[in-house]
Amino acid sequence: MSLLEFFGDNNSEDVGSIETTKHKNEINLTPIILTKGIIGIGLLALSEWGILVSGYPVLLNILLIIYLVIAYNVDPKPRMDKLGLLGGLIDHPFKYTDDINRTMLFFKVILFPGKIIGTSIIEVIKGFLKYLIEKKNS
Repeated sequence: MSLLEFFGDNNSEDVGSIETTKHKNEINLTPIILTKGIIGIGLLALSEWGILVSGYPVLLNILLIIYLVIAYNVDPKPRMDKLGLLGGLIDHPFKYTDDINRTMLFFKVILFPGKIIGTSIIEVIKGFLKYLIEKKNS
């Protein structure tokens, strides 16, 4: 953050937010959910293969679990309309809130693969458990 940004911007309403994700409790096993689950499990298996080939499988598995939990629960929401000049192509030289929104956008992009893996696996597990409970009750 430059000195120009600090003195030029004092409007904190231009900053996005970081929220926790609200998840559905009722999930039905549909073909789309199953396909998404297969893709998520495939991406997780690919990650595990890369971890097992490396020299530190325990440490990397712990880091992967932490990443998936954070990606599943945290949802950064930057203000896309306040993302700099020319639609976000150029950094605004007088606004530090632009830097904060860019950082939130960076974390949103970094957490996106983990959100796909986490939500797909959790949805398949919830749907399968609901199917088993309904089958047991009927």
